[in-house]
Amino acid sequence: MSAKVTDPNRQASSQVDFESLVVAAFVSLCVADSPHARLRQMHRATQNGRKVHCRALSGGKTNRCFKIYVAYEDGDDDDDSNNNLAVFGKLAFDHALWDPQHPMPYDLARTVNEYRIMVAFQRYIPNAPVATPLACLDLTVPSGEFRDGLNTDTGVRQAKLLLIEWTQADEPWAHQFNRGIVDQRVIPKVARALAALHNFPNINDFGRDFNQGVRPCMRLLFQACRDAMATLLSSNSKQDRCLAALRLLGPHGVQRLMDRHVDSYECRNALVHHDVHLFNILVEPATPSNASCNNAETQKIKQATLTSERDEPAVVLCDWEMTFWGPMGSDPGKVMSWPLAVACCHAAADRDTELAGRLAVMTNVFWEAYANALRKNMDRDNDDCECQVFREAMGWTGSMLLTGIYVFGLYREELPLHSLSETLRVEVLASIGLLGIKLMQYGFEHMEPHLTLHQLRARYCIIIQEELKCLANNSR
Repeated sequence: MSAKVTDPNRQASSQVDFESLVVAAFVSLCVADSPHARLRQMHRATQNGRKVHCRALSGGKTNRCFKIYVAYEDGDDDDDSNNNLAVFGKLAFDHALWDPQHPMPYDLARTVNEYRIMVAFQRYIPNAPVATPLACLDLTVPSGEFRDGLNTDTGVRQAKLLLIEWTQADEPWAHQFNRGIVDQRVIPKVARALAALHNFPNINDFGRDFNQGVRPCMRLLFQACRDAMATLLSSNSKQDRCLAALRLLGPHGVQRLMDRHVDSYECRNALVHHDVHLFNILVEPATPSNASCNNAETQKIKQATLTSERDEPAVVLCDWEMTFWGPMGSDPGKVMSWPLAVACCHAAADRDTELAGRLAVMTNVFWEAYANALRKNMDRDNDDCECQVFREAMGWTGSMLLTGIYVFGLYREELPLHSLSETLRVEVLASIGLLGIKLMQYGFEHMEPHLTLHQLRARYCIIIQEELKCLANNSR
């Protein structure tokens, strides 16, 4: 995950100069005989007197991210626009801060495995939507802000530095949904890439035990989620529609839902990315051209088909550190979650469901593209198999909405809520959480198990349509 650190005390306590550590490690690789053209080019630039600079991009829950670059002109240290002479650096630690009060051990082998799967995936798929990995280095860094929380008195911690070529695709796809203007060419490219991953052939190198060291940390996160939901149920918080639904389920019902969620997590039916939400899908910045609307809609209906100088969109799937054998439906489920969350925001802001409905429909377009590619890759056309994967996807979509956004507040600051009153913001978040509950029930608890694939997909659409209409009506 790459969510930003939100604890101001923890941020303020950090005195570690990570940028200097990253630059020093990078320069050691930036040599004339490097096997990578990008590093050779940057080496030549430094030999001509230009300096390597480093700009922090984010301090995440598990990693810190940087842009390492050579500016266009000498002395123009702040100019990092030359993406042809730039590298992305991810400094990974042996702990995660999803719960800032309780840092969780997080196996550093995940970063080595991230490098390995990126190399293999790029070789396996022509024009793979993966940036070129350059190196994975061992680093020792001062403990800094993490020393007390991890009960260590050594003053240093082990880390890994993953270096990747900077790409032209550097805007999170989520931002396009926020604006209501989405490059729909991205949808089939992401769908085909995930279907290919789920049928990855190199089983000897990436078998069922691949990267299983990430599981203990995630299991701790599930327990933190259980604790947070128990606190919600017993709190005196003002009741919204989601909290009312959770209280109606009761502690045992919520516990059962989370148990089924964990059961899904423990499945190993495919090699999955497992962190492919829309902030980990990067696209090229684009402007609308030839709107897909066809009856002179007003500016409010912003949905458009985007074009660029290339017919093939620039797309990059990033943050592969969680890749392992897991539940196949988790990847499509995570892709589908943000469009639904944003659709709720637009339904409340626009007071109708036209734009919101268009964004929600894109999850169906994505599923069709993914399912078609999966059938082709797996040489099967089995509705029962697809129905099972779609149920899994519903569950993981719901998990991102309920546990991710509603309970933990992940990426909540990125939702397009700025134009809404505080009352409507609460209403939108409650709708997001309530959607999450319903989708988790169908996905993880197999509600209405007799439904065919066609019926299950229809039920998915009805659940979403009803919630968007409710939001639009309540905002009038």
